[in-house]
Amino acid sequence: MKESKKIHTLALDLMQQLKELNSAREIAACWDSLSILEREELSSQVFEEAKQLILKGSDFAFNVFDLVRRITPQSATMHFKQGVFLFDYGTDKSNEKYLHLAQKHIEQALKIEPQSIDAWNIWGDILVHLGLMNKEMQFFCQADGKYQKAYELSQNDSKYLKKFLWDWALCCYYLGKHSGEAIDIKKSIDLFVEFASFNCDRENFWSDFGNAYVAMGLLISDDRFLSKALKCFQKALEIKPSYFSAWFSTANTFHKLYQLTHKEDYLSQGHTAYSKAADLERSHTSLWTNWGQLFLHSGVSREDPKHIQMAIIKLEKALEIDPKAHVALAGLSEAYATFGNMNSNLEQLKLSEQKINEAENLSDESAHISYCKGYCYYMHGQYFDDSSYYLMAIENYKSALKLKPNHYHSLYGLGVTELSLGNQHQDEEHYLAAHKYFRKASSGANGAPELWNQWGMVHLRLAQLLDEPENIRQAVEKFERALTFYKGQKPPALLLFNYGCSLDFLGNYTDDPSDYLKATEILELLIERYTGYECVHYNLALVYQHLAEMESNVDYYSKALENFHLASQEDPEDGLIWLGWATALMEYAQLINDSLKENVFEALLDDSEKKMRQAMALGEQEAYFHLACLYSMKNSPMEALYFLKMAQSKNAMPEPEELMYESKLEVLRSYEPFHSFIQSNPIKERFDDN
Repeated sequence: MKESKKIHTLALDLMQQLKELNSAREIAACWDSLSILEREELSSQVFEEAKQLILKGSDFAFNVFDLVRRITPQSATMHFKQGVFLFDYGTDKSNEKYLHLAQKHIEQALKIEPQSIDAWNIWGDILVHLGLMNKEMQFFCQADGKYQKAYELSQNDSKYLKKFLWDWALCCYYLGKHSGEAIDIKKSIDLFVEFASFNCDRENFWSDFGNAYVAMGLLISDDRFLSKALKCFQKALEIKPSYFSAWFSTANTFHKLYQLTHKEDYLSQGHTAYSKAADLERSHTSLWTNWGQLFLHSGVSREDPKHIQMAIIKLEKALEIDPKAHVALAGLSEAYATFGNMNSNLEQLKLSEQKINEAENLSDESAHISYCKGYCYYMHGQYFDDSSYYLMAIENYKSALKLKPNHYHSLYGLGVTELSLGNQHQDEEHYLAAHKYFRKASSGANGAPELWNQWGMVHLRLAQLLDEPENIRQAVEKFERALTFYKGQKPPALLLFNYGCSLDFLGNYTDDPSDYLKATEILELLIERYTGYECVHYNLALVYQHLAEMESNVDYYSKALENFHLASQEDPEDGLIWLGWATALMEYAQLINDSLKENVFEALLDDSEKKMRQAMALGEQEAYFHLACLYSMKNSPMEALYFLKMAQSKNAMPEPEELMYESKLEVLRSYEPFHSFIQSNPIKERFDDN
C-alpha cells in the first residue's frame, strides 16, 4: 500500500514537472531506480492522466504519452494500451490522426512482443477503419495480413478466434467490395461460417453475414447466394424482431432477386419487407428511395404505368425527408422519363430533365447520375424521334462507364440507344454497336430479360437488313433466353410479340412448318393474355397465310382471313392489312379453283379486288401489281396488263423472277401485248437475263 502511494506521488510530481518544462525529454529519469513492475505501475498512472487530457481535447496529452514511453520504453503492454485507447478514441471521433498514432504504438508493441494475438488483431482493426475512412483498398489488404498472423498464432483456440474472426470476415467483405473479386468475398463468407460455428446470437452478426452473401450473389449473378442471405437476415429477426437493418436488408435482397429472376413472389415479398421496415423507421431516406426503385423496375418489366406512379410517390417521399438526396432525385428523373414515354407526355419528360439536373448539381461525379441523365435523353429521343438526343444519351452513358467500367445499366442503355439509331437510319453499324454493348452487359451481370429481348431485336433487324439466316436464328435464341425468366409467369407482351414474329421470319428461311406453328402458338397466347395488343392479329394472319401456302391447307387460309378481318377492325387505316387480306383471298381462290367451285372462286376474287382497291386508296403501291395478278386469274389479260403498267409507273414492279414464274400471271404471260410491253421497257435486260 505504501509503495502504491509512493508511485502515485511520483506520478503527480512528474506531471507537474512536465507542465513546467513542457517536454518529457528534459525530465530527469528518477524512475531508473524502480523495479520493472514499479515502472509499469508508474507508467500506467501517468497514462491515465494522458487519457483524461485526450478526452478533454488537450494537445498536452501527447507530451504525457512521450513521458509514458520514456518510463517504459520496452513495455509491450503499455504500447498496446496506448494503441487501443487511441484507436477507440480515433474511431469514436472519426479522426484519422489518432488511428495513425494507434498504429505506431501497436507496431512498437509487436516489435517487443511479436507473438501477441491481441496486438495483431487490433492492428487489423485499425487498418480496416483507415480503409473505411479513406475508401482505399490497400488498407484492407494490409489488415487481411494482420488478421492472418493472428489466426496463425491462435492455433484454432476459440478463445482468441471469437475476438477477431468476425472483424476479419468484415475486412474481407470490404476488400471484395473494393476489388470486385469473388475470391475476396468467398474468403469473407468462409470466415463468417467459421465464426457462426460458435453459435453467435447477436443480430448484427447475422446481418453482416447476410450482406456478404448478397455481395457474392450480385457479383456473380447467382440468386442462390441471395437466398442464403435471406436466411441470415431471418436469423437476425428471430433474435430481434424489431431490427430495422435486417428488415431493410431483407427488402433490398428481395428487390435484387426480383431483378435477377423477375419472379412475382420476390416482388410481393420485397414490398412486404419494405413496409415492415417503414413501420419501424419512417424517416429513412434510402428506404423510400429503394422502395421506389423496386416499383420502377417492376413497372418497366411489366409495362405497368401504375407501378411507375407508385415509384414516383415513394421517391418523392424520400425527398420530403431529404430534399438534397441526389440518388432519390436521379431515381425520380428515371421514373418521370419512363412514365412520360409510356404516356407520350412531354411535361413528364421535362420534369425528368429538371430532376436529373438537380441531382447533378448536388452530387460529385457519379456513374448512376450519368446513367440517369443518359436515360432521360434517350426517352426524349424516343418521344421526338430525334437522333441528337440519342447522341447525348450515348455521351452520358459513356461518362458513366468511365467512372464505373462495367456499369450494367449504362452498357444496356448504350445497346438500346444504338438499336434505336439503327432503326432510325437502317444502319448496320449501329446494330453491330448495339450487339457489342449487349454482349458486354450480359457477360458482366448475366443479363436481364429486357437485355435478351432487345438483343434479339438487334439480330432480327440485322436479319431483315442483310437477309442472313444466322441472325434470325440468333434472334430466336435471344428471345427464348428472355422467356426463361418467366417460367410459370406472364411474360411481357412485347417479348411474346417479338418471339412470335421472329419464328415466322425463321420459317421463311427453313421452310419448316413447325416454326410457323410455334409462331401461331405464341401469338395466340399473346392475344389470350393481352387483349387489345396492337398488330398481333395482322402478324398472326401472315403466319397462317404462310402455313396455308406451304401446306395448301384451306383451314389455315380460313384462320388467316379471320385474323385479317380482326386486324382491319383494330386499324382500318392500315393499308398493309387490306393488302395482306386481299392476297390471302387470291391465294385461297387459287387453291380451291376447279370447275365445281367456280362460284366460290369468283366470289373470293371479287372480295379480294375490293380489299385491294382499299389498300390502293390507303397508299399501298404494291396493290397495282397484285391487281394485275388478280385480273390474270380472272382471265382478263387486258386489265391485268393495265395494272402492271400502273405498277411500273408507281415504281412498284417486282423482281423479273416473279413476272416469269408467278403462277397467277399465267394468263397474262400468254398475252402478246405483255411481251411487247416487256421488250419496250427498261426492265427488258433484267427480264432477258432470267
